[in-house]
Amino acid sequence: MMKRWIVSLCCILSVVLTAWAFSGCKDQSATVHLAAKDFTEQYILGEMLKAIALEYTDLRIELTSGVAGETSIILPAMVKGDFDAYAEYDSTAWMTVLKRPRMADVEAMHEELEKAFQTEYNLTWLGYYGFDNTYGIAVRKETAEAYGLVTYSDLAKVSDQLIFGAGYEFFEREDGYTGLQKLYHPHFKEVLEMNLSLKYNALLNKQVDAITIYKTDGRMKNPEILELKDDKDYFPPALCGTVIRSDTMAKYPELADAFKKLNGMISLEEMRAMNAAVDMEGRDPKKVALEFLRQKDLIKDE
Repeated sequence: MMKRWIVSLCCILSVVLTAWAFSGCKDQSATVHLAAKDFTEQYILGEMLKAIALEYTDLRIELTSGVAGETSIILPAMVKGDFDAYAEYDSTAWMTVLKRPRMADVEAMHEELEKAFQTEYNLTWLGYYGFDNTYGIAVRKETAEAYGLVTYSDLAKVSDQLIFGAGYEFFEREDGYTGLQKLYHPHFKEVLEMNLSLKYNALLNKQVDAITIYKTDGRMKNPEILELKDDKDYFPPALCGTVIRSDTMAKYPELADAFKKLNGMISLEEMRAMNAAVDMEGRDPKKVALEFLRQKDLIKDE
């Protein structure tokens, strides 16, 4: 009888000790799924969101980077519950998702945007990182010299001799290709829909002659690439911030608090430098993201 009691006590102690040993570990049953679009900046931001979440919560975090189709794929997956959070751009959400006309008053636009996302999609905007990554158009330097290109208007005049390339999303949004045609009237020899991660190689390899860019693109530091001037102020600002499922935020409020630590922390120059570190120096997006977060004292050293 005594032997059986001792065995039972040992079993109980084993269970208690096991629970105690794992009490400081991540909750493996609570998994948060993050998404990132298919270009360098998004790879970096995705890693930042993951690192911040791991630093300040006890949740298990899974990141899916390189989602082709960008917002058109990620947003429905967010609504469905396949993803819990991602980094999005206000002008993309406003024009591509809500299909609203451009608003000059950014604060008013944000108020309407956040309200609509909550009401229509049950998604919450947590704030903005600080940098403006609006669109631009770039050509090879030799192309600019050959045709005397300085502005978008210059490009439009010779567009019938050139090939234009842009990502899928650019052809879907109001401030994309259709609006560009209405304002500048380009008639390119050919228009190609392409993967965003390949656009610079396509430009340098002369597969296309003009491409859309983002202001924070690291590869714009290449002296062989020239950004043209938007002489009619066509492209609106594009501020980036975290979007989270509202039910995920209600379930894990500490997650939203963690993500908010990124608000106002990234300047355009800092984002471009991080993108350049990956695109020009071949560095790993995760290492670049973690290095930045440590410099900002947002995560501890390993």
